[in-house]
Amino acid sequence: MRIMYLRQLVLCLVLATLPAHAQLVTQNPLDQLKEQLSRVLAEAGVPFTPAQEGQVTLLVEEQRQASESLFGDIMDFSDGIPEGAERDRALASIQWIHDAFRAKLSDYLTIDQRAAVEEFESQGGTLAATIDGAEEAGTEVSQIQQIRVTNNTFNVENGRSGSNGPQGGQRTEVIERGGSGAFHGNFIAEFEDDALNARNPTADNKPESRERAISGNISGPVIQDRLTASFSIDNNRQENVGSVVAQTLEGPFTLGITRPRVSKNYEAEGILQLNEANSLHFGVEYDSESEENNGIGRFTLPERGSNSSEQSVGFDLRQITVFSDNTVHETSFSWNDQSNETIPITTGQAINVLDAFNGGGGQNRNELDATSMQFKNLLYYEGSRLRLRAGSKIDYWDENSIQQSNFEGRFTFSDLDKFRSGQPEQYDVNVGDPGFEQTQVDSEFFVQSDLRLSNRFTLNLGLLYSTQNNLNDRNDFDPRLGFAYAVGNSTVVRGGTGLFHQRLNHWEFRRVLQEDGTRQHRIRISDPGWPDPYQAGDLEAIPPPSRRVLAPDFLSGYYFSSLISVEQSLPANLFLTVSFDYNRGLKMRRMRNTNAPLPGTLSDEHPDGIRPVPEEGDILQLESSGLSIHKNFKVRLRQRFSIFNINVDYSGNVGHSDGDGRRLPANSYDLRGDWGRAGLRQTHRLNASVNSRLPWDVYLTTVVNFTSGDMYSITTGKDNNRDGEFTDRPALATDLTRPGVVITDFGAFDLDPEPGQAILVRNSETGPNSLTWGFNLSKALELAGRSRVSVFANLSNAFNMTNLGTPSGTLSSKNFGLSTSASSPRRIQAGMRYQF
Repeated sequence: MRIMYLRQLVLCLVLATLPAHAQLVTQNPLDQLKEQLSRVLAEAGVPFTPAQEGQVTLLVEEQRQASESLFGDIMDFSDGIPEGAERDRALASIQWIHDAFRAKLSDYLTIDQRAAVEEFESQGGTLAATIDGAEEAGTEVSQIQQIRVTNNTFNVENGRSGSNGPQGGQRTEVIERGGSGAFHGNFIAEFEDDALNARNPTADNKPESRERAISGNISGPVIQDRLTASFSIDNNRQENVGSVVAQTLEGPFTLGITRPRVSKNYEAEGILQLNEANSLHFGVEYDSESEENNGIGRFTLPERGSNSSEQSVGFDLRQITVFSDNTVHETSFSWNDQSNETIPITTGQAINVLDAFNGGGGQNRNELDATSMQFKNLLYYEGSRLRLRAGSKIDYWDENSIQQSNFEGRFTFSDLDKFRSGQPEQYDVNVGDPGFEQTQVDSEFFVQSDLRLSNRFTLNLGLLYSTQNNLNDRNDFDPRLGFAYAVGNSTVVRGGTGLFHQRLNHWEFRRVLQEDGTRQHRIRISDPGWPDPYQAGDLEAIPPPSRRVLAPDFLSGYYFSSLISVEQSLPANLFLTVSFDYNRGLKMRRMRNTNAPLPGTLSDEHPDGIRPVPEEGDILQLESSGLSIHKNFKVRLRQRFSIFNINVDYSGNVGHSDGDGRRLPANSYDLRGDWGRAGLRQTHRLNASVNSRLPWDVYLTTVVNFTSGDMYSITTGKDNNRDGEFTDRPALATDLTRPGVVITDFGAFDLDPEPGQAILVRNSETGPNSLTWGFNLSKALELAGRSRVSVFANLSNAFNMTNLGTPSGTLSSKNFGLSTSASSPRRIQAGMRYQF
């Protein structure tokens, strides 16, 4: 049935585009300009030399991605037909890039070639490409002050790296002038109703749900050539649908639930052109958001949920001074004040039965008031052979919070039978002062130079210095090196290598400092009494408290990343990029229980083992001892025709590490034993989209997403080594008659491995794949002038494919090996849009 749908879809697209087939092939204006110039020079008998071909190729490719990205904005119909300020801005930017490229070409020509161009133009010839729509009102090139294109992935100003490899360094920044352009408005109303949607495949009911969103924006020159202003509002009410699939003492519990969410956003922005050389960009924003039934779903029952609310207000200022055509200086400042609150639906002790149900009180009452500020300074210079960026950034964070997590205690049971008989595996509770104050300052200083060493080769050199006030390791240097080399007329090879330090977030500091044993501490009891955890038989048990610490030698972790990519421009405006990156993570952060019971000390006399420091409980240390290796292979294909464009992105990933930094290892005394697949949730990911302009002002966007399954570990469901965590993994059983061996469809497992016996590797299993199709269909109705009304419909998971979630990996659970969750079913959203 699904294959039939796909065939019908392809047939409809082909038939719809046939009438416009003659206009299919289109070119990037830079390619058009290059071809025109090549033809003029060849006819004059002074053609490009091979060296010039390579030089101009590198110049074209430096700007091609930026211009094609802007064309992509114009031909992205996923939110309706692009109109208004965004379209004007994109067209003006494409024209600006074209004109800048045209001006630079003369620097690469010989005296005889310049004379040939002058002769051609004196005879009435025009050396310029035509950009459809750029001549319309509101698309003047004069509204663009500057466009900054960065194609260096290892750029120290914005480049970041992680398990997905280096990214973020490549970008196109468009800076506009104040008081330019035209007035535009954009108003949208959207709605969704459960009657149009499908039922979640893991729920027996389909709860009532409705969504509606109203948004609008108006912008334009308030004072001609002096001030541009923009005002926008966004009021959105969503009722996201999920499901609970749990096992309780009364039997299976399945329920479809909604998670209402209301968000509001009000924003005002402006550009004040002080004079020809100076402009001031400013903005004010207010956000509020409220959510209900957070945390409910899969094994977590409705009683365990919570409601939250958040408000924030902020403003930003950015002053830009253009000293010359080559030199720009800017400073910026932003301020934000936010507050949020989380209130559990019910209070009381929590009960977790592993991969069966989570019930009881929510116990996550939290409040936060925080102020953040950022100051940036940048000097930008671009010459014929050198591009230089140097600057600094300072981030300030100040918070006052109340964190009451697990203040009423939590029982953990390995399975339903143990819950039925009242035999919990563990009880833990946090005790102390929930209040906390913290200030954090992060600072960065950088210099980045892009030096054109030859006609074909550009070298990128950068250095980033960063420091953080909450760490003893305050001096981190990140040297970066990149290059771009034009191999032929349409091929550019890029690459680079460098260090990328990972800063410690304020919320990670908060947890370590708050649970330091003085402000707060945790009491944990193995095999506690029930329902009174402090009464185990006739014995009263009050164990020593647990705490968190930051390792004395804690260092900022870093990735050593290297990348090589090939960019190939093919006929018919087809652009292909293939890249491979290798990332070695060193000194990565992880948690370890430095006071866990020593291996081999569990006995009848010491059922909880012997600790290195007997008078203390668990000591959870955040340390920098993790290692990781990640390899990523990526392919990106982009093709733009006059009536549709295609984007395809594929990534294949292989990653290994000895921990995920969030949970304790299976054995805190054998960190290498946790070496396994990690870091990347999906090994394969494919995203494809087709934006089509069909006859009769009908627009269609088709989106296909495929991901391979998430990785997960098989665990015993018990705290075998008494370290306070249920991350223990079994061993593959060789003696099926041995006590503690369980046989499953996955194989036979020994739940209590003997000392020295090899346990199952972490993330040994892979969950189900996921495939979804989505469509956006819109119809435009022209009104007076440039105004129009569009009606549209969005279909997500259009064919209602069942994409199951990650199965349970807990051997003690009756749900072991089963997927008890699924991604969203088919959803349909309709709306209307007015633009002028």
